[in-house]
Amino acid sequence: MAGNVREWGWNEMNGGRFLLGGAWNDAMRMFSNSDVKGAFERAPGYGFRLAKYSRPLRPAVTAAVRLEQLGRDVRKQKPVSDDVFEVYRRLYAYDRSALNVEVEQTSHTDAWQKQSVTLDAAYGGERLRVYLFLPENAAPPYQTVIFFPPGDASIARSSRELSLAWGEPIVRSGRAFVYPIYKGTYERQTAAGTMGANEVRELRIAWSRDLGRCIDYLETRSDIDRTQLTFYAVGQGAAAVLLTALEPRLKLSVLQGSGIWIWSDVAPEIDAINYAPRIRIPTLMLNARHDFKNPVETAQRPLFDLLGTPPEQKKHTVLEIGHGVPVEVGAREILPWLDRYLSSVVH
Repeated sequence: MAGNVREWGWNEMNGGRFLLGGAWNDAMRMFSNSDVKGAFERAPGYGFRLAKYSRPLRPAVTAAVRLEQLGRDVRKQKPVSDDVFEVYRRLYAYDRSALNVEVEQTSHTDAWQKQSVTLDAAYGGERLRVYLFLPENAAPPYQTVIFFPPGDASIARSSRELSLAWGEPIVRSGRAFVYPIYKGTYERQTAAGTMGANEVRELRIAWSRDLGRCIDYLETRSDIDRTQLTFYAVGQGAAAVLLTALEPRLKLSVLQGSGIWIWSDVAPEIDAINYAPRIRIPTLMLNARHDFKNPVETAQRPLFDLLGTPPEQKKHTVLEIGHGVPVEVGAREILPWLDRYLSSVVH
């Protein structure tokens, strides 16, 4: 049940107890995510509800949870051949055409200039909105980080309400932060309800094309360094892996909260198993040990091992926390990664 506090549960895992439902001070996505804490930990967002059962509960209901025994074993599956992958890649291709850019709004703070522009999407006669946050403490052309948001973006109704929390440390470091409004997020939400396998595939294709069109636009700007593009995805699991593998113009990648999806059968044309080996750029994976959508041993490490990036250019940081990585914690890992592989910021 969603409520003003997370709800303690009886079930145990790794010596802790489940906390469910999200709290008033959590991101919206935590309503549908699980967390585990020590049974005697206390915080303002931790609480409980009372229940009286009409009959004793079955032992299976209160048993400890063994995530490693659930889901598919991705280590037993092999990526498709290069010939087959090339067929998958062509599903995401689009025809280059005029962008027809319109500048909607420009505003300023002491730290950045914010620009809102729209341009033609690569499908359906739709328009793609892109927000750019340009640093005031650096000189162009800017190193640029292109963002892909977590699940909150598919719940919020308007991009006017988007949070710059993940981008602020990046902009203050002297880099541009670009936030496309992808199909299915904010005002571009698709129909509510469970999506079928074909609908999921079509949405992934739209995301890839939105990213491509965003980069097409960035390449027209003299204040953006097209050779210094980083992709930074928070959540969305395996989808972020697809986008990284499909876009050859990226120099660097940060995958936060990603993993191989293990919980059900996945169509091969959108399965991260087939895309991870095609990622060859420096990649930082930033994960939480108690992320139960992407368990460490069965989802995170298999993805890391599959990455085609040279071993010395990939890093897997596992934090001792639950699903949501706090912004300040993530920034301490991400900014040194950018400093390591991008040229110095010109102030």
